[in-house]
Amino acid sequence: YPEHLLNERATLCIPAESYNNISVGAIAENFEQFDRFINITPFREFPSYYSRRFHLNKNHTFFNNYNNNVHLTKPDLIYAGGDYNILIDDISTAGITILSNNPAIAYTKSVGTSFSTPLIANLAAKIIKNYPELKSQSVKSLLINNSYIPKFGDLFKSREIRSEIVSGKGIPDSYYSIFSDENNISMILEDSILPKRIKSYPIHLPAYLLEVGREQSLLEFSLTLCFSFDPELNNQLTYCPLNISFGVFKNLPLQSESELSLNGSKAELLLLKQDVRWSEYYYWKNKLLSNTQKISFTIPKRIIRRDDNTFKLAIKCQLHKLLPAYMEDKYNTNHNFSLAISIKENSYKGKHSNMLYNEMIAINNLEVINELEAEIELEN
Repeated sequence: YPEHLLNERATLCIPAESYNNISVGAIAENFEQFDRFINITPFREFPSYYSRRFHLNKNHTFFNNYNNNVHLTKPDLIYAGGDYNILIDDISTAGITILSNNPAIAYTKSVGTSFSTPLIANLAAKIIKNYPELKSQSVKSLLINNSYIPKFGDLFKSREIRSEIVSGKGIPDSYYSIFSDENNISMILEDSILPKRIKSYPIHLPAYLLEVGREQSLLEFSLTLCFSFDPELNNQLTYCPLNISFGVFKNLPLQSESELSLNGSKAELLLLKQDVRWSEYYYWKNKLLSNTQKISFTIPKRIIRRDDNTFKLAIKCQLHKLLPAYMEDKYNTNHNFSLAISIKENSYKGKHSNMLYNEMIAINNLEVINELEAEIELEN
């Protein structure tokens, strides 16, 4: 472990490589005692020995600094599935406990992504139960946006075995994938966009943030864009025929939706932070595009003050540059997308303001969907 991932038999199988679905890998977590000296997998949050890796070889000479896409990974998420111990056929200690189909045995142990997947599906079902109006890509974006990558240390330091080919976007947080709290708010933007168009949306930040004591890394942002598409099955390069991407920019007006620029200037000159660029930079023609993009960053108080407590989200859409001309009419239509946005206020000297959620609701045009549902049920 993890050299076994180099074996071609460790790659994902059909249909797990499909971009429109959620592909799930396993971690060694079994919700019970874990002995890292007996189990094959070193730690409970690490991908399980049997969990499979991305089918594309990112070390191939095709992928270079120009056309490599950091967002193009599979599986999308990883979750608990149990593990084998050093005696590879033994799952009695590290397996995950499940209900038995044997009437004589109440519970048994087993391992597999077949258990990780329904656990992720359970989280998705809870999101849908709380917010039934959300689209499927919104559910996907919430799960990915509120996930984290385990700290692998030097385990995947080899270029040949990189962690993202087996961990994807990480492990979803079972609470924040579904709920917000006073200091951490999750929002969903659902809209559609035409190719060769750009749209912008203002996000207002509360005035009280300028009065808190913390100066650096005051707010943590995490944003995930997901969209469905009709794949081009006869061409690997244009399998995803769309580049829908997003950026976070200064509070400036959008002069035209027909130009891929903001306020008459190149968008790169108007970034909120110079290290936070378009989520997917598409210039080189032979680049594989991704329909799942996630970025995370922090901003200090001075940037909030500089931009008058407002920043702009921008969404742009382009067709793949290698898409055959006769196929363009098929995709010259509105394409739905979902953007999950999480904003967290970091504490100052161990204390939070406990004001972020209510203040964000008050100053932005937001609908609290679960409260809306409750009101409808009361009226009925």
